[in-house]
Amino acid sequence: MTAEEMAILALARTSEITEHYPATRSTMYRRMGLRQRELMTLAAKANPDYYGVCALSNLDSNTATDLNDIIEPVPTPELISLVKIEDPGTSQWAAGTEINIVPAAQKDCELPPRATLRDLVLQGVDTDLVGVTSVEILYSRIAAAFGPFDGDSVLELQAPWDELLVIDLTKHLLGKATRLPQDIQQAAIAALDKEEAPILTAYIDHVTNYAPLTTRFTRRVART
Repeated sequence: MTAEEMAILALARTSEITEHYPATRSTMYRRMGLRQRELMTLAAKANPDYYGVCALSNLDSNTATDLNDIIEPVPTPELISLVKIEDPGTSQWAAGTEINIVPAAQKDCELPPRATLRDLVLQGVDTDLVGVTSVEILYSRIAAAFGPFDGDSVLELQAPWDELLVIDLTKHLLGKATRLPQDIQQAAIAALDKEEAPILTAYIDHVTNYAPLTTRFTRRVART
């Protein structure tokens, strides 16, 4: 589904309650983009593999790499789960060695090889990564932001979970509606909240228990 198609669905639902709602498409696209990012961030925290991506990045002479420079077609990182040495170059490390990410103020809390990660800049600690040519980063991707003319952009959130974007946009439009009695507005938004809750719960359950292959490593999370 495209952003414009989702906007039409939300407008149709809003028009069942009132005709006095904002109809500026650019703000609708932005709202959907922000909500999609929020939902994908929740998914990354529940299961980093669900929107998982693997990317390679070269280190510069200062044993650093700016992950903000990762651009299309490789998605932008949201939540990094693992960093490994891809090409050890002239260093002492073997390919595939995990790099321990440490706080800048507590760099000795892990054994080498170590690196700090601040504002998506990966920087080797001391001489730990000297000679390393490139690293492999495993991370959850963040959704692309929508601009005012991105109505043709395809949403990353697939059915049936894209209904969460329709519901959220409908609530947003009703909240901005003029000449709508407050009691009707509140009742309509409350009804949408009630509709949204089980879909959101099902989405998080789906993400949490997702595994790309049916193996003995398939995630099974006990629920209380």
